[in-house]
Amino acid sequence: MNNKPFNLIELIKIVLKWRIPIIVLIAVAALGGVVTSFVMDEHYKSKSVFFPTNLSITDRQMLFSEATGDMLPSYFGDERDIERVLTIAKSEPLVDFMINRFELYDVYNIDTTNEQWKFYAKRQFNSNFTAKKTKLGAISIEILDTDPERAAQMVNTIVRVIDQRNLETVQNMKSGIVSSFEKKYREKQKEVNKLTDSLSELKAKYNIEKVAGGSEEDANYEASSPTALTQFEVLKSRHENALEELTRFSTLYEQYEVSAEQDVSSLYILEKAYPANKKAKPVRWLICVATTLIATVLAVIGAIMAEKFKDLRQALRDAQ
Repeated sequence: MNNKPFNLIELIKIVLKWRIPIIVLIAVAALGGVVTSFVMDEHYKSKSVFFPTNLSITDRQMLFSEATGDMLPSYFGDERDIERVLTIAKSEPLVDFMINRFELYDVYNIDTTNEQWKFYAKRQFNSNFTAKKTKLGAISIEILDTDPERAAQMVNTIVRVIDQRNLETVQNMKSGIVSSFEKKYREKQKEVNKLTDSLSELKAKYNIEKVAGGSEEDANYEASSPTALTQFEVLKSRHENALEELTRFSTLYEQYEVSAEQDVSSLYILEKAYPANKKAKPVRWLICVATTLIATVLAVIGAIMAEKFKDLRQALRDAQ
């Protein structure tokens, strides 16, 4: 068996010996790379960059609390806001909305008679869609599409839908709180009215009259019946407490209602998506270079293996 060492000189000898097949293979691969790169569809990228805003600046505590008067709230959201926005961006309902809104099953040439057409449409969309946090803490939304106008429209639509659904999440919670305080306010109003009527009936029935004191809180009363007077004092105390609670519920209800009606955007858009005037892929020169390099490496490896196989066969013959 030939045990000659394999080194650079040996490699050069093999390449020179197999130069014709190597050159032919490289030429065919390069031509194939050129043809493939020109056959591939051109894709254009559109991008939008934005920051989530701090929606807590519209909370009741921030709008009406005197303790926060000297505080400078952050107008941009924190990590939780970013995570919430990214979750909405990557959610199945948003993907379904985009596929139906832009009829992407036709754009992607997907046969809708196939039971799994939605799976293929979502897979194709997700391969062209990117939602990520940037190094500076903003959120970037990118779309690749064969039509630059449609790519920009899709990105801006995604941003708009994210804004709507992000606001809905917060506004629904606020609306629930408003409804809760409205219910408590209505119930307390009924209680106050009932106590007011009861006090009026007792006054009329037992001739209860104020005899001293300037205000209702510190006034003294007399009645034709001591028992009725005691009952009146109890009802009067309950009525005052109920009025205080009614005032408190009324204030909270109005403040939460104002908070829920705040019409603000949940996103601060730094960069709106516009149609690209230059394709993003394919990068034809890169495809051609990569194909040529890969073909060169494989051709050389093939030549080396062919030579080693010949040496092995010769060694087996010598051994016999």
